[in-house]
Amino acid sequence: MLRAKPATSATKEFTDGKFNPVIEDVKSDKSKVNKIVLCTGKISHEIAAARDAANLENIAIIRLERLYPLPIKEIKNLLASYSNDAKIIWAQDEPANQGAYPFIVTDLAPILGRIITRASRLASSAPAVGSHTKHDQEQADLIKSVIE
Repeated sequence: MLRAKPATSATKEFTDGKFNPVIEDVKSDKSKVNKIVLCTGKISHEIAAARDAANLENIAIIRLERLYPLPIKEIKNLLASYSNDAKIIWAQDEPANQGAYPFIVTDLAPILGRIITRASRLASSAPAVGSHTKHDQEQADLIKSVIE
């Protein structure tokens, strides 16, 4: 993501801005959103690209820039602007038993009092599948599961 256009920031954001532990990406009226995707890092850009390519208006992406301590107040404030019926999904590149999901489901879900479902690779003893072709297919399937 170092040189990826979606991950760039304007100079003004560095000189006049501040660190935001939570970044919201919504491309439509919040009343149309029925799926909120929580995630970190590059997967947020991949999900946003897939959402935009499919011209979907029902998906909002909330990217956590800090996992610990969790920015509870900021997350709650953002979620309050959406319907309580909106499904919350934690999306991650890592397998289910790795990455932030175990932490998110045990720490964040009880605080929010909401169910957080997972979109990730299946649990695995290794962080990588070992085949670039298989990795690309798993990534495509993962992104598809989030936006459908």
